[in-house]
This record gives sequence, structure tokens and C-alpha cells, in this order.
Amino acid sequence: AGGSCSCCGCCGCCCSCLGSGSRRRLRSSSSCGWGSVPVVEVASADGESWRIGDLSRETTIRELKVRLQKEDVRFRTHHADLALGPRILADSDTVGHCGIVGVGAAPRLAVVFTDLRAG
Repeated sequence: AGGSCSCCGCCGCCCSCLGSGSRRRLRSSSSCGWGSVPVVEVASADGESWRIGDLSRETTIRELKVRLQKEDVRFRTHHADLALGPRILADSDTVGHCGIVGVGAAPRLAVVFTDLRAG
């Protein structure tokens, strides 16, 4: 791969620096292994948070939610929406497609629980 990216320190094969080096654009997935996300933090409005690790670019938001079901009963008993910034993530979105990969420190998603039985 050669060299390293000036903005994130990766090998440079899966991103490229733009402008000041603080922004990058993902290229096609690579075989270097940099495309994995070691940890994603998910936080609720009541201040609880969960750290889920060992995700890949291909992990779907649905798969992430299934892993979260083991961490808190609310992920099994309520509908849970995950958001990255102002965007609600679709269950079919992948970690790589959402922009979670390559954001630097552990990405932080927000979870909103809704009770589908409420009328």
C-alpha cells in the first residue's frame, strides 16, 4: 500500500485526503484491513451507552441492532432507531455505506427507543 494518509494515518489505500486533510472520501473496499471499525458506541437519551466491536464495512445496521439485543432488553422489547448525526440509519444500510468507517475515534450513534404498542 505504501505511505500513510496525512489525515487519519491509514495506509492510504482506502481513503484519500481532501483539502486540509481533515476530510476524506472512501474509495472501493480494500483488502488492507483498514476498513474495519474496531468499536462503535451507541448512546441513549437517558445516558446509557454500549460499545460494540469487531464490525466490518459490510455489517448492516440490522446486524448491529441484533448484537445490541444481547446488551439491553429494550433492544428486544422496543423499536430502536439508530442515528448518526441528524440521519436515521436504515436497517439495510451498511457500516461502510453510512460513513461510520473512517471517522476517527469510536463513532457515536444515538439510539431512540419507541414503543410500537403505544397508541
